[in-house]
Amino acid sequence: ERMLVIDPEFKKDSGQGVFNPNIVINGRIKGAWRRELKGDTVIVQTQLFSSPDRSVLKKINDTAKLYAQFIGKKLIN
Repeated sequence: ERMLVIDPEFKKDSGQGVFNPNIVINGRIKGAWRRELKGDTVIVQTQLFSSPDRSVLKKINDTAKLYAQFIGKKLIN
C-alpha cells in the first residue's frame, strides 16, 4: 500500500501507487520510471508529476547511472 506517500493530486498519474516503479523524493512519490533494455544498453525514462529543480534532476540521473552499472549495462540518456 503506497497511498500514504502519494499526494492525492497525483493518485491517477501514479497508477494508484502500486503498478509503476516510483520515484520517491523526500519520502513522497513524485513520479514514475521505466526501463528499456537494448543489447548492452539501458534507457531509463521518467515521468515526473511536477517540475523538479536541477538538483533533483541530477540526483535522478546519477541514480539511473548507478542502476545501469548494477545491471551491467551502459546508460543511454
